[in-house]
Amino acid sequence: MRTMKHIFVFIANDISRLRRKWLTLPLILLSPVILAALLIWMLSSFLEFDEENNISVGLVNLDNSEATSMIVAALADSAEVAEGLEIIEVTEADAEQRIL
Repeated sequence: MRTMKHIFVFIANDISRLRRKWLTLPLILLSPVILAALLIWMLSSFLEFDEENNISVGLVNLDNSEATSMIVAALADSAEVAEGLEIIEVTEADAEQRIL
């Protein structure tokens, strides 16, 4: 019974200390998260690559049917949404020439 009384006294003492420092306790608990977020932000800003050239992708429609023409046109139009990506519809001879 005596040990339980000592345990409760120590717990009450710790709780009273935490009440006095209630403003700094969240800062102490969140400081590692804040520090890690700042480090990640700093590293990402240093490692950010500013590439002005777009990535060009050529689509060759070998089937030349109406359905594949619509798909190729839809893919070429959807690339305008993506930044840094350019999809162009080309012929087979033009594609071979651009690869070499």
